[in-house]
Amino acid sequence: MKYRKTVPFISLSLLFLSPLNVPGQNLEIQVGKNIQLNEALPNEQFFEPYISAHPNKPNHLLAVGWVNSTLKKRDSSVERCAAFVSNNGGQSWDRSDLPNTFCADPWVSLTEKGAVLTALDMETSNQLFAYFSSDGGQSWDKNVQSLGYFHDGPRSTFTKDGSIFIASHQSARDGDNIRRTAIYVGKSMKPNRRGYQYIEKKNLVFPSNLNLAIDGVATLSDGSLAIIYQDFQRHVKGPQKDENGNWRGILKTRREWLISSKDGGRTFTFPKMITESCYDRANDLVADTTDGAFKDRLYSACGGDNGTSILFMYSKGEYKGDYWSDATPIELPATLKGERRDPHIAVNKDGMVAVAWLDNRDSPDKCVTPYITVSTDGGETFAKPVRVGDSLSCPNDKAGKHVTESGRWSWGGDYFGLTAAADGRFHVLWPDARSGKFELMTAAVSVSKN
Repeated sequence: MKYRKTVPFISLSLLFLSPLNVPGQNLEIQVGKNIQLNEALPNEQFFEPYISAHPNKPNHLLAVGWVNSTLKKRDSSVERCAAFVSNNGGQSWDRSDLPNTFCADPWVSLTEKGAVLTALDMETSNQLFAYFSSDGGQSWDKNVQSLGYFHDGPRSTFTKDGSIFIASHQSARDGDNIRRTAIYVGKSMKPNRRGYQYIEKKNLVFPSNLNLAIDGVATLSDGSLAIIYQDFQRHVKGPQKDENGNWRGILKTRREWLISSKDGGRTFTFPKMITESCYDRANDLVADTTDGAFKDRLYSACGGDNGTSILFMYSKGEYKGDYWSDATPIELPATLKGERRDPHIAVNKDGMVAVAWLDNRDSPDKCVTPYITVSTDGGETFAKPVRVGDSLSCPNDKAGKHVTESGRWSWGGDYFGLTAAADGRFHVLWPDARSGKFELMTAAVSVSKN
């Protein structure tokens, strides 16, 4: 893949690019048994799960999911977030519910020092709450910290010293008292004098006057923080939609950018363009923090070609996000049926790069299941993708018409989970509706060279 400078121009059609899929690559991808985390209660289902692995204990996994109602929207008797912990590599899980109702967009990071879980409270103007665990998710502290209002899309990542960065996009007033979309940055700190963990706000970044959405956060080997976001709309005055119901001020292309910080989030670089080729948002940013050949290489992925392909891109460590490879399809969309969405990336201890996404190529009824592929050459080429689910996810009326009638939620939300454990295995966590309603399903993925 060729490198280009990060200047704002529209790339050539992806049909002229070679796919990254190399069927002859000598890798064997083995998907383990599909395991349901925890049976949902009668009126429950789960959306938008995420999973994190302990950096040193290969069997210690921590997951979180958004509990939703099968009966109606905004059901206070059901809606909350639930955390799940496994100490046997995902074979069994213990559940604990978080106290707030109407919890949404949960995310979790697990380190050797503990865990931080973030989630929105939709009943209080998208207030962002942080929950803390000092025992890796076995129990959660009583102190729950509010990080302010009007947040969305919270993400987190951890550094090698066990610190955790929190980032989100937030509606806030700038220095001229104009309300804009900003990027919130916080960092977990040592317990205070009362023994409580907490998040300290480090910055509120206003990259431009455009509306934007955060897509991913990552830390490099030296502790530097990298954040990607996508801008999509001019800052418009008055109604966001016109008289025909169309969004006003939408940009001609979705533009993906990176900002980074070397001082713990106190200051950031100017925005560096990644690509204009994404059809939807990029769902992940990951850095290779191993000491291998691809140390500090940044990886990102998004849906492309009207949702029919997964695009992958990288920036070599020495370029520090200034130059990015072309956004290239892992598989050429012309050779495939159906849609592909919500790609996620993980790098294991050996520097292998895994990309997983939701896919409906196997279903005439557009039921979905995760697919996964792996690269051993820093994202230059990938093995032939392998299906993860041993059954298809097909929501029906058991999931509620408020779910099945929405394309967004009929896939289980905007994201799912992928992580790399300390033993090198990858773990996929996804919302699975093989029973008709969404349960949480996980599978371990092992990779070996033939």
